[in-house]
Amino acid sequence: MGLNVDLYEYIKRVLKIRRVSDRQLSLCMSCMDNPVRNMSRKLRSDMKISFIVAIADCLNCDVDIRFIDKDSGNEIVLCG
Repeated sequence: MGLNVDLYEYIKRVLKIRRVSDRQLSLCMSCMDNPVRNMSRKLRSDMKISFIVAIADCLNCDVDIRFIDKDSGNEIVLCG
């Protein structure tokens, strides 16, 4: 999947592959103390990484977001 796909489209593709509806994802998120009333609207809005991780958990997936310094090749780790 290319870099031009926005996060909404990416998540929608994963939902389709996993055969999970927006409603099922909303119910899962509610069980994880992260209720969402309108999943489609939330997916189109700005999301925090914690929300993306919660979605991944509901879909039995991992999320790996990293920044790698192109000069040194080292990962930039945020502390705190």
